[in-house]
Amino acid sequence: MSNGLAIAAVSAVLTNLLNSWLVDQDLSGSVGSVAVSALAPDLIEIGAGKPSQINLFLYQVAPNQAWRNAGPPSRDARGNRMANAPLALDLHYLLTAYASQNYHAEILLGYAMQLLHEAPSLARDAIREILSARPPNDGLASADLAEQVEQIKILPQPLNTEELSKLWSAFQSRYRPSAAYQISVVLIEGTRAVRAPQREALTDATLGLTLAESKTLLAGVQERMVAQQAASYSMAQQTCPACGAPRRCKGHHQIVVRSLFGTLRLDSPRFRRCACQPVDSPRSSSPLAECLPERTTPELRYLEAKWAVLLPFGVTVDVLEEVLPLQARVATVYRHTQQVAERLEGELGDEQPFFIEGCQRDWDALSRPDGPLTVGIDGGYVHARDGDNRKAGWFEQIVGKSVPTDGSAKCFGFVTSYDTKPKRRLAELLKAQGLQMNQAITFLSDGGDNVRDLQLYLSPLAEHLLER
Repeated sequence: MSNGLAIAAVSAVLTNLLNSWLVDQDLSGSVGSVAVSALAPDLIEIGAGKPSQINLFLYQVAPNQAWRNAGPPSRDARGNRMANAPLALDLHYLLTAYASQNYHAEILLGYAMQLLHEAPSLARDAIREILSARPPNDGLASADLAEQVEQIKILPQPLNTEELSKLWSAFQSRYRPSAAYQISVVLIEGTRAVRAPQREALTDATLGLTLAESKTLLAGVQERMVAQQAASYSMAQQTCPACGAPRRCKGHHQIVVRSLFGTLRLDSPRFRRCACQPVDSPRSSSPLAECLPERTTPELRYLEAKWAVLLPFGVTVDVLEEVLPLQARVATVYRHTQQVAERLEGELGDEQPFFIEGCQRDWDALSRPDGPLTVGIDGGYVHARDGDNRKAGWFEQIVGKSVPTDGSAKCFGFVTSYDTKPKRRLAELLKAQGLQMNQAITFLSDGGDNVRDLQLYLSPLAEHLLER
């Protein structure tokens, strides 16, 4: 990250680039000598005998909207500050040409705008080279501008007549040909030391991080990381992906994303439709909101579903809140588990009576299989309940376990009156364990009709044994 010298460093880099560019264009024959400055407009001396001049004036510094997602400083359980969000700034410059001869100002402004158009970002190598050549007494070489995580971009900023008039009235200077630019984003990192967790005498209880401290640290890291990701994505959407023209921001709204390490509230800018887009397309869009449609990270859904199938929903919520920096609700965990199950069910292929593929010639060409698999299957009836009715009949449930020679076993189960793809489900489980058509497999069952039909036509080398 850069430091407090970053704003001045940006101005120094831009003026150096402009000066080098104008020297390379050899304009001495057309406009004479040219000066490049970074002064306030009211300090520019104009008149006969004065050289033509390009001036780059920083007229506004504003917080970067995309980096508004960076949260407040993270604190531990005792209130000590653990981490700081960077100061993210947009710099607004006015590029102005001064000359005392006809067309000289227009020539200078045209060449300067050409440079900023052909180099829409500040390369890190160029920043290092320019700042390292600065006089040591101004200290700009230590700005660390090239080390910040975001690359600095140069965006033209259209200003209408009213806005220009207000600016020049505030400058208390006569209007000159000008173009406005936004430099984004400059990240200034705080240098104030961050306190580490404080400890007293070393004991079993004071060794390392406490659970509360680890949750606070994880939440802080998550906030910083997500803020940077969201800011980078939103900044990339400021220009039209089709033509590259800058898009006007219509406004901002917050979206809420739930993750393993806390609930994140992200600032989502809404951009107006670019002129190159069809007139029947939406007038505005929120790219960040469209990029994160589910508002819940996959890993959170994974843990919710995994624990919910092993524990009651209420206990799942208690465990999640105990070990992770998040807040959960039973209804939400139930809904997410249902959605994960429906998604997995949708990815399952269609049911079919036969799953034996190929012929003997194809099987002989397969590689040597692993050891045989053993699959035990059994069925039984479970007392049903419908609401408060404890005598709602019975339902049949089939469960089983597939044990390979090497590797971990896998269990399966389903209710025959609800599951419409039992054979497909078992075939996919065996396939996940690496079953080949030339591999031996033994099925152990009690011989019930549903159990016996389930294991048929899954493998040409299957052996079916009845248990007593």
